[in-house]
Amino acid sequence: MADSSQSFTSISSISSISSSPLSEIPISEILFWSMPSDTRDILRGYKEINECDRTKDILWNAYQYLPDDGRMNLDEDIIDAAATDSLYQLAYSIAEGVLKPLKVHGGRTAPVTPSPRRNLADSLEDLASLTDQPMQRQQAELKVAAMARDGGKCVICGETELDAVLETAYIVPFALATWDSNIERDRKISVWDNMLRCFPSLKEELNFYYQQINNLQNIMMLQMNLHYEFRRFHLAFEETATLNEYRIRTSAGFRRTHSPYLPATPTIVLTAHDGRFPLPSPELLRLHCAVTKILHASGMAEQIDQLLDDNDAIEGKAPNGSTDLTALLSVSKIGMVPSIRHNKQLKMEDLKTSAITEESKENQPGPSSVY
Repeated sequence: MADSSQSFTSISSISSISSSPLSEIPISEILFWSMPSDTRDILRGYKEINECDRTKDILWNAYQYLPDDGRMNLDEDIIDAAATDSLYQLAYSIAEGVLKPLKVHGGRTAPVTPSPRRNLADSLEDLASLTDQPMQRQQAELKVAAMARDGGKCVICGETELDAVLETAYIVPFALATWDSNIERDRKISVWDNMLRCFPSLKEELNFYYQQINNLQNIMMLQMNLHYEFRRFHLAFEETATLNEYRIRTSAGFRRTHSPYLPATPTIVLTAHDGRFPLPSPELLRLHCAVTKILHASGMAEQIDQLLDDNDAIEGKAPNGSTDLTALLSVSKIGMVPSIRHNKQLKMEDLKTSAITEESKENQPGPSSVY
């Protein structure tokens, strides 16, 4: 039987990271057969509307990796969505309302497909009543406090600022707590609504909403390269049975050149060197780990990485340097990675041709300069 932990590579086997898509790994038979029969039959019977339809992948992997309370909500939502023939809408509300905004962690938020669940309007209204002004970064203050709590070192590799560049890492991205228009505000509210539906303990146990984005429970110190992997959801903290002990998991997208920064032991323990400050929240790290697994098991991580890489290489940066996610991460483009990459090659060839033409013009005899 397949173990869900197979979706990630442990640090003990970092040298044998596979380049094959994680979505090819067999799903857990135990979990499949423990799924309520109604839900299982619904997912089995779903017919894709086109070749880009990832509804089954998204819903199955969300069910597999969400915590128990989120899984209960998803089970209810799948049954309700099937009754109104809106499983596709449900799947893409999760993709656009949880997976993509967390994975991209910046720029303008793309429109979110609304969930088909019955109480959506009330839920959004409740969150809107709690949403006031956007948050401001507190980078300097947070770094001082996090460095004191984490012993002045990276919580994974243990290096200090004498040996490496350390960065203040957010677990839930800061970008989800800031906006510059009412439209952007409403989109962020939709993202939070979807996250709280998938991870109810954020609200029920942690009382975590956007106002808590700068809470130290959402912050830790990471070495620069490990922070890069963590932000791109190629590295995750997986809980063990021991409080504050985590197994570091890496995906196939983890860069081999960053592997020397991983610890030699299979697990790490988060320790508060200054008791005034709380440790990173297990609930928030659980969210990050679950989203990482869903992204890779569904194949969405690789697609988004390719889109971002292609976007950066050609012309996807706005004048202020941010990525326009509205255009970049539409549902249609998520299914068009091969075409986008082909277009990138054509553009690069056009650029080369243009450069050669300009060079030949420059080499032609011109008027003499007078000094």
